[in-house]
Amino acid sequence: MRRRALRRAKQETHLLIALADIGGVWDVVKVTRALSDAADAFVSCALRYLLREAHNGGKLRLADLDDLEKGCGLVILALGKHGARELNYSSDVDLVVFFDPETQAVPDGGAMGVFVRIVRNLVKLLQERTQDGYVVRVDL
Repeated sequence: MRRRALRRAKQETHLLIALADIGGVWDVVKVTRALSDAADAFVSCALRYLLREAHNGGKLRLADLDDLEKGCGLVILALGKHGARELNYSSDVDLVVFFDPETQAVPDGGAMGVFVRIVRNLVKLLQERTQDGYVVRVDL
């Protein structure tokens, strides 16, 4: 996954949602739900990229490479407007992270270190500003 591709996907998604919004095709509930669904997709995409990277680097041992999140030992939940499916165009995403310190997915038992790095990289990937903008602002 190229970081630019994720930012471009956000731009294109927000443009399509805005057109439906301004054109009166969607009401506010449908717009906020679409923005929330998009944020879910962006967070999931970035997380899957980082999980695969950790797996390929030997930091994680993932059982199902077709469903990377399954059994990885990490859970990320959306809170606030994101969790309520009420994001607007300028909302940040409020996330809470949990991990299993005894997960079998971390071969050498250093789950905290592995998951802290993954979450730091997730936040950086999503909110770092580049010439293409940012994906979403993250509040942990």
